[in-house]
Amino acid sequence: MHKPKESDWRIFRDSLPIWREKYLIKINQQISTILNDPQKTATERFWDIYEFQKKQSKILRFCLDRYSRSSMYLKLHAMVDCGMVTDKDLAAFSDELKEIISFWQSKI
Repeated sequence: MHKPKESDWRIFRDSLPIWREKYLIKINQQISTILNDPQKTATERFWDIYEFQKKQSKILRFCLDRYSRSSMYLKLHAMVDCGMVTDKDLAAFSDELKEIISFWQSKI
């Protein structure tokens, strides 16, 4: 795989904080739903949140930690896969990058 275009790299790098915050808003809403589930005990809600956050922290670390230009395609693919990055977000990238991500998504 070849190196990403400079313009794609800049968009990716500059968008990471935005995508992270947007994703965490969604995650925090899900945590709130778990916390307010009247069908469960406080203990059940606690452990449900614990397990949920454990899973989400792995996703966040994989998607956002140690990113580099050489890992951009992999990270972006993972972000699309987990819903952190949408088709609307991808619209800002080059056609070449969108084709690569689309190809990977079709293999899932």
